[in-house]
Amino acid sequence: MSRVGQSPVVVPDGVSIEILDGILTAKGKLGAQSLPISGEVNVAIEDNIVTVSPKNNSKRSRSMWGTTRASINNMLTGCLLYTSPSPRDQRGSRMPSCA
Repeated sequence: MSRVGQSPVVVPDGVSIEILDGILTAKGKLGAQSLPISGEVNVAIEDNIVTVSPKNNSKRSRSMWGTTRASINNMLTGCLLYTSPSPRDQRGSRMPSCA
């Protein structure tokens, strides 16, 4: 059982969230982000609380349960707290594979 997936995600003030065609979209004062929802989990929004539950008891479904909940939480935090990119993010990578 996922300890992360069990806890609901509270939608903070200033962020709106909706699910359309299997894509969860969050809009806040600093932008919008979207997350495709895996077919392995159920996501429900009720009274500014997002709950995630596995569709069945398979290992993949249970794995996606906690992962999806964590991704939603990070997405909501990013819509509310993200600031402009740092100069470090604007320069190119020094890794040759990222050229």
